Amino acid sequence: MANNKYGKYIVPAPIMQSVMFPQIKAPQINIGGGQLHGIALTMNWSYLTEPFVMVDKSHAHEFDQVIVFLGGDPTTSGNLAGKLSFISARNRKSTSLPPLLTFAYPGGSFTAR
Repeated sequence: MANNKYGKYIVPAPIMQSVMFPQIKAPQINIGGGQLHGIALTMNWSYLTEPFVMVDKSHAHEFDQVIVFLGGDPTTSGNLAGKLSFISARNRKSTSLPPLLTFAYPGGSFTAR
């Protein structure tokens, strides 16, 4: 791709198997860091096919984090064919969530259990 004037902006999106979550059976896309010419962004796209706990204890990252949940069919992306629950790290109460949502955690914020 580098042989045209926009080629330097086109980067591969490696397809790989999840190493963090064995419940994610479908290949995922993982791109970031050096692949993005130093842009401070890492993006993972995963297709979930079964329920599982993403995080089992409260923790924080130094970097900002955005997590988006949407359905796999682009014509009905608000239909997850499942339910999301959020468990607060502070009070350990479970809350049901709407089917299409985004979590935005500023760096240093504690995520849920």
